[in-house]
Amino acid sequence: MKTDIRSQSFTITDAMRSFIQQRVRQAFGHFAEHIDRVEVRLTDINGPRGGIDKACRIVVRGPGLSLVVNDQDADAYDAAARVLHRAGHALTRRVKRRPPRPALAMAAV
Repeated sequence: MKTDIRSQSFTITDAMRSFIQQRVRQAFGHFAEHIDRVEVRLTDINGPRGGIDKACRIVVRGPGLSLVVNDQDADAYDAAARVLHRAGHALTRRVKRRPPRPALAMAAV
């Protein structure tokens, strides 16, 4: 599972990058075999004006899987934590709903 974390309009600190990577492992670690890539995008919508302007978007991709969750908050950490929590629950529901993969039939020789 590859994690790609990027921001627009502000710089991500090492502490924030570490926080997001830890939360990604917590939210998706037990489904790692279903996930190829996790993309986290943080954006400062209003710039220096402030307000509820930190947007976080997460995209989870895997074989036959595409999950997108968005949220906003005044704090980037809170926005990222909430999005990852919601995405973890959504992925759990989606994986549980999937039918089991059929076993490969062995051909008689």
